[in-house]
Amino acid sequence: MYKKLTALLLAALLILALPLSVMAQGDNQAMGRLNFLKEILQITHVELLQNPTSSFSDITNPTDIAYTETAYKNGIMSGINGRFEPETPITKEQAVIVMVRALGGQGKVNALTSETIQNTLIFTDSSAISSWARPYVAYAVSQGLIQKTADAFYPKEPLSQDEAEKMLENLKSLYTSTYTRDGFNAFQLLDASSNKINSLSTYKYGGVMDMEVKTTAPGQDPQTMKMSIKIEGAFEKPQKSYAKSTVVLLDTAVTEQSSEVYTDGQNMFIRMPDSDKWTKIDIQPLLQQIQSLTGNMNMNKVGFSQQQMELLGMYASYDPDAVVNGKNHYVIDITVDKDAFKKMLTGVMQTTFELMPQETSDSTAQPSKEEMSQVLQTLLDSMDITVTYKYYIDPETKLFKNMKIIENITMKQGDIHSITTAQGTFRYYDFDKAVEFPVITPENIIAQ
Repeated sequence: MYKKLTALLLAALLILALPLSVMAQGDNQAMGRLNFLKEILQITHVELLQNPTSSFSDITNPTDIAYTETAYKNGIMSGINGRFEPETPITKEQAVIVMVRALGGQGKVNALTSETIQNTLIFTDSSAISSWARPYVAYAVSQGLIQKTADAFYPKEPLSQDEAEKMLENLKSLYTSTYTRDGFNAFQLLDASSNKINSLSTYKYGGVMDMEVKTTAPGQDPQTMKMSIKIEGAFEKPQKSYAKSTVVLLDTAVTEQSSEVYTDGQNMFIRMPDSDKWTKIDIQPLLQQIQSLTGNMNMNKVGFSQQQMELLGMYASYDPDAVVNGKNHYVIDITVDKDAFKKMLTGVMQTTFELMPQETSDSTAQPSKEEMSQVLQTLLDSMDITVTYKYYIDPETKLFKNMKIIENITMKQGDIHSITTAQGTFRYYDFDKAVEFPVITPENIIAQ
C-alpha cells in the first residue's frame, strides 16, 4: 500500500510539475527577431514610419510592417534574402547590434580602435564573436548593456527570454540616463533645435577655424603650414546670407586676405582678395544639383534633417554635458561616415566646378577645364576625410548657440604625403535682430 501511495504521489507531482516545466521552458525560450525588435524600438522611442510598404515578403501585417520598415530604413535591422524571418531566434551578438544601432551608437562604434576592442572583450570565447559584431559587443560592454566578464558570452547562441529581459532592462536604464535629455534622444533634440533656429527671421554667426598642414616628400625636410580662418556671417529670411572669410598664414610675413560671399535669392556675389569688384553668378542650377546630392538640403538652413543624416551616414549621440559661458549645455556629437561623406563631397565639388563660369585668359599655358577637372578628381580620390560636429544646446531655449567642427584630411599623391588637421568653434547670436548686407551696384560687378 505504501509503495502504491508513493507511486501515486510521484505521479501526481509529475503531472503538476509538467505544466510548470512547460511554462518555465516557455518563459526562457528563444526570443524571435520581430518581438525583440518591437521591444527595442519601444524602449528607444524610435518614431515609426506611417503606412510604409513592406520590403519583406514574409511581413504583411500593417503593424509589423511599421516596425520592420522603420528598422530597415534607419539601418537598425535588415532581412535575409528578401525575408525578415520574424520568428527566427535572434542570436546574442545580433541582439547587441540591434540595441546599439537603435541607441544611435553607430558613430561611437566606428570610432573604436582594434586595441580597445581587444582589451574590452575578455570573454573566454571572444574569438567566437563574428568580426562584424566585435565592435558592437565591445561598445555594449563599455556602456553596461552586457556585463564585462571572463565567462563565456556564447555569441551565436539564440537569445533566451531571460537574457533578453536583462538586456532590455539595461537598455531602458541606459537610454533614460545617458541617451536622452528632457525626453529627447540626440537626433530628436538636434532636429528640434535645427527647426527652432531655422524659424528665426535673422541671426548672425562667427568663429575661427585653425588649420595645420604637414607635408612630407622624399629628399626634403617636412614642411608645416599653419593658418587661421576667421568667418563672420549673417542670415535673413527668406534667402539672404553673407559670409566673410579672413585667412591669416601664421609664421609668415604674408598679410591677411579676405574674401566675401553674398547670396540674395538665386544670385551669388563673390569678392576675391585684393579686389574691389564682385563676380555675379546665377546659382539656381548649382543649388538644384547640390540639393539633390545632399538630401535636398536648403543651403540657407543650418543643422541636419534625417534624410541628410542618412545620406551622409551621420550618427548622433550625446557627449557629457558641458559648461559654456557659465551655463550647462547639452552636447550632441555628430559623427560622419567618411566614405559616404567623401562620395557626397566629390559630387558637390565636381558639380560646382562644372557649373562655375570659365575664366578667360590670353595665356596658352592655362590648363583646360577638362584638365583641371581631372586634377580635382585626382585630389579627391587621394583624400581620406573624417569629420565630426559637436552642437552645444541650451537646455532652456533648445537652441544651439555654439558648434564645433573637427576635420582630419590625409592626402597621398605619389611620394608626397600631407596631413591636414582643422578645428573650428562657431557661435550663433543676435537672433531676430537687425542685420546688414553689402550694397552692390552694377558698377561694382565685374562684366562677364
